Amino acid sequence: MFCRVGGKSRLKTRIVELIPDHKIYCEPFIGGGSVFFKKKLADLNIINDLDVDIYNIYSDMSIVGDQLKDADFTADRTKFYTLLNTTDLVNKKFRLYRNLYLSINSFVGDRCSYNKHRETKKNSGLKYKTDKWKNLLDQENIKILNKDWKQVVADYDGDDTFFYFDPPYEDMKKYSAGEVEINDLYNILTKLKGKWILSYKNCQKIKNLFFEYTIRLIETIHTISSKQINIEEILICNF
Repeated sequence: MFCRVGGKSRLKTRIVELIPDHKIYCEPFIGGGSVFFKKKLADLNIINDLDVDIYNIYSDMSIVGDQLKDADFTADRTKFYTLLNTTDLVNKKFRLYRNLYLSINSFVGDRCSYNKHRETKKNSGLKYKTDKWKNLLDQENIKILNKDWKQVVADYDGDDTFFYFDPPYEDMKKYSAGEVEINDLYNILTKLKGKWILSYKNCQKIKNLFFEYTIRLIETIHTISSKQINIEEILICNF
């Protein structure tokens, strides 16, 4: 739905093509939601993020998203930092606007550094289709949560559940609301009843831990210091 550090907008199609049949979809680290919004809805859909601002984007969008269909998200440095430092979020409409503005106009979606390149980007001031996202999220079979990922996994694990895990990487802790250790991931994922896919950066430590599972090496592009860099990531699955 919006850019987020480590987001999977360039990999979402390949990931969705791998997802097996399921009745419950659970994404404990929803972030920008690239994979969730690419796939078809399951009978029950659980999206979760411990970052309260990210949670509020989804929660508020499902309630008041249509009220921002004519809002202006044109990039402006002064406005960006004013909103960043605003703590008096008077209502859901303003809170949603503020959180979306920071996500849309920050560098690689980090929500804390202004992306000056959006000032010259063609059509950067077009209206964000919040009414479209509101209609998608305002459905009874979607639950939007703000919990610790371990609790979410414990609550919804089962034979009919599919999990997509896209946790913050260990070297990107400053961009996340909580720490996710690789060993914790391994210990929990290997005991799940449901099927799962884990996406992570290509590092030997995680490949060594998950060596008995199917590991796919995939190429993608990340923006680093305003440059597009070809990198390799991995997808690990238990099926």
